[in-house]
Amino acid sequence: MKSRVKNVPIHFVLSGGAAKGFYHIGMLKAFEQLDIKPASITGTSAGALFGSLWALYGTYDQVKEKIDSFMESDIYKEFSEQYFTLDILNGPADTGDNLNRLDKNFSSSHRLKNSNSANILSKREKISRKFDKFKNSLSLKLGNTLKGTKAIFNLFEEDALVEFEDITNVFKGIYGNATFSDCRIPFVAISTNLKSKSVFIFQEGDIATAIQASTAVPFVLPAVKKDGMILYDGGIISNLPSNESKELFPSGLRVGLEVSSPADDNFDENANLFKIFQQIINTAIYAKQTVDRKNCDLFFNPTKEEIPMFAFHLKDSLIQQGYQYIIEQKESIIPRLESLVKNATPRLGIFRF
Repeated sequence: MKSRVKNVPIHFVLSGGAAKGFYHIGMLKAFEQLDIKPASITGTSAGALFGSLWALYGTYDQVKEKIDSFMESDIYKEFSEQYFTLDILNGPADTGDNLNRLDKNFSSSHRLKNSNSANILSKREKISRKFDKFKNSLSLKLGNTLKGTKAIFNLFEEDALVEFEDITNVFKGIYGNATFSDCRIPFVAISTNLKSKSVFIFQEGDIATAIQASTAVPFVLPAVKKDGMILYDGGIISNLPSNESKELFPSGLRVGLEVSSPADDNFDENANLFKIFQQIINTAIYAKQTVDRKNCDLFFNPTKEEIPMFAFHLKDSLIQQGYQYIIEQKESIIPRLESLVKNATPRLGIFRF
């Protein structure tokens, strides 16, 4: 990288997007090859998950090795067999039968060779009962929300389809006892404080807890309770946390990496209840991101199609797509950064004066 840009902090902002978060790893790999290194990473939801791994390990090779090894672990395989095979969010309107079938796209290599069938069946029956409960509750709440009589936050339940202990074990399996002070790159994770209806920023303490809160999609993953707060997925309020990045790291340039899909113009009232809920959330997120993009000096979004929420088996393909998306623009990225630095003024906060 040319020296003019090399002397300027470049802060990365990573959006949520569930399985599409693997795009982040591919894009960061490409920036690594362009010798553009993050001065900080601010992430929401999947952006917090993958951004934290980059902040902890610092290079593509080490991050990819960590992801691959975890996805081959028994912790991940057992969790996957219990939950990712159900395709709850993207199933048909009547999801009862769907809860007991395997996702055809789910690789058999991700299943435990000696899985506890009785335990798996018991878990699925419990999920089915929870789903029936949520259908009744969510149906009424969605009706009130669509009529404008209830705030969107009133849709949320403290219970969730995934057991708290199960998802806690997953994040402990990924991070162990790692803390924010272990990060090689300054990192913060964004979550939503349900009680205050505001952003809560994690920047110290246990990373596993921070990422569990930042990725807690309502109804699917349980909220994290901390110091009297009820914390959910940060994407509800700030899916592309450029404003938080700007407040915490005011000096330098900002690169926004967005992997969420645009709001669907064709609202499907006949979709299953979780799909309708997702459509409402996506609409709110997309409207807020229109503003958040303006805080980014450069902005990238490789998303071309909707990807199922739990399609983590597409890992390698999504990483490659994210990488290729940036590489195809490599001839223009450095000149664009050079131009931004050249035209910088104290008002823009590129440097501290």
